Amino acid sequence: MLGYIPKAKKTFSSGVTNARCAIVSILTIFLLCVVVIIHGSAQSSQLDPSFGSGGKVTTDLFGGTDSVLALALQPDGKIVAAGVSFDPSVAASVIAMVRYNADGSIDSSFGNAGKVSTNFFGQRLRSSLAAITLQPDSKIVAVGFAEALTADLKRVGHAVAARYSPAGSLDTSFGDGGKLIIDFPVAIFSPNAVGIQQDGKILIAGQANPDPAAPGNTVGALERLNSDGSLDASFGSGGMVMTAFPNGPSSFSKFTIQQDGLIIAAGAPQDTRTGASSFALARYKADGNLDPSFGSGGLVTTALAGFGELKAVAVVENKIVVAGFVITGTDPRSISFAAARYNGDGSVDPGFGPGGIATADFFEGAGHLTSGAIRSDGKFIMGGFVGAPKSQAKGGTSLDFALQRYNADGSVDTSFGSAGKVITEFSDDENDEMFTLAIQPDRKIIAAGATSGGDDFALARYQTDPDFDLSFAQSTVNVDRGTVARTSLQLGRFGGFAGNITVSHSDTSGFNVRVKPDSVVTADPSVIVKFKVKPNAPTGPHQIVFTGQDDSGQKHSAAITIVVR
Repeated sequence: MLGYIPKAKKTFSSGVTNARCAIVSILTIFLLCVVVIIHGSAQSSQLDPSFGSGGKVTTDLFGGTDSVLALALQPDGKIVAAGVSFDPSVAASVIAMVRYNADGSIDSSFGNAGKVSTNFFGQRLRSSLAAITLQPDSKIVAVGFAEALTADLKRVGHAVAARYSPAGSLDTSFGDGGKLIIDFPVAIFSPNAVGIQQDGKILIAGQANPDPAAPGNTVGALERLNSDGSLDASFGSGGMVMTAFPNGPSSFSKFTIQQDGLIIAAGAPQDTRTGASSFALARYKADGNLDPSFGSGGLVTTALAGFGELKAVAVVENKIVVAGFVITGTDPRSISFAAARYNGDGSVDPGFGPGGIATADFFEGAGHLTSGAIRSDGKFIMGGFVGAPKSQAKGGTSLDFALQRYNADGSVDTSFGSAGKVITEFSDDENDEMFTLAIQPDRKIIAAGATSGGDDFALARYQTDPDFDLSFAQSTVNVDRGTVARTSLQLGRFGGFAGNITVSHSDTSGFNVRVKPDSVVTADPSVIVKFKVKPNAPTGPHQIVFTGQDDSGQKHSAAITIVVR
């Protein structure tokens, strides 16, 4: 996989390869060797001045190299930035976290003056982060890798997890003093993503290699832990699931959990016959078995036009959406944004791009796309870094944060920044690399990575445009014939939008359900919707689409399924 250039002290590879710890990327070399002409056309006009200094924050942790690789957003507006740092006290890289207040200042109540470092196995043995997530009780779960010494003093890498209290201390109710080895007993496991199920269980996705003698023969892998860190024996085989896709090595880079509890894991395996990648999805039941109602036996693949990676997956209005990038041909400058959309059964949505795949440029093909997120309205936020000319005295190029936004149909959203793009420079003539991003509830974007050539944590926050959306707290409502059900339609407002929204719904006369109100104009944050089901209404599921329109004519919609019993 493509990855950033790691400094020797920053990250490591221990036979279990992480996407962020990959070998030097051809694309990165290209960016360092050319002057990208688009740099002058896109500026940091979207930076949020209420965050840090002019929208930017940098933090030196221990005087060594530091990089943010993952973000978690707390409900109170605080931001947990996690990654790797070289800690001189153990002479090795460690898992590192900093918590920031909503204004970008360091939260001194977290860890040691706002900072936390975790070294798993001692002096000169390296630890590295893959992902973090936040539990509903504000505890933080991190997964990654760590080196340990065998009895004959050989270094061996392990997949590991750690859990922290809201104050930043290791949670001793988890694993062994807050830390845990999460290796597969039958395969080498490499975690890429972590999340929390509604029942509090911890789900981890990545890749596994059942045959250490053939390091390229990986399969997509899931592992589920109970709240105390023990393997959940009710999931798959002893808490673990391995799934192979055809024609090449497989890996899950991201996953999402549907409201009904079904798990969608996604990646972009490369076909060893053609060299091209595919967006690949697998859907699992709560017990870890593949869902046969999805795709072909639970699996879906959609071919890309070249090598690609998947950076985001989400469920938007009952559609499954994935996004990443694709490189066509042999020229690394041909990198493009790529996305696909699927119906609930895994079939390609024919209304989305040619054959269900939509592509568009990412910084005219000269950027390195490292991260992505999908908004609740289906818009895509994709980030990475792009080459920038250094000062005349130094010559050459450096790297700057690069952010681009796309509409829900995959086209470039030209209303964002300059023609859809925003470039942010932290340090003159140094490399500023974005590795992760997240979308706040108010739709402001947090982007993070490293600055000063990799020496400091770097975060930037970007404002959003005035907008609104519609959403239901639940996607399905069960109601008996001859009765009335109620639910709340939430009207979210962003970027200072405070106008009226006219809400209406699709025709329901065909299945004998009366919806009230038929139409309403409101500036309130929510509307109570009633579903009056007539005695002769046909049983089964019926979808109702609600549409909101502001005074300018801008429209958004949300769907809900009424199950008549």
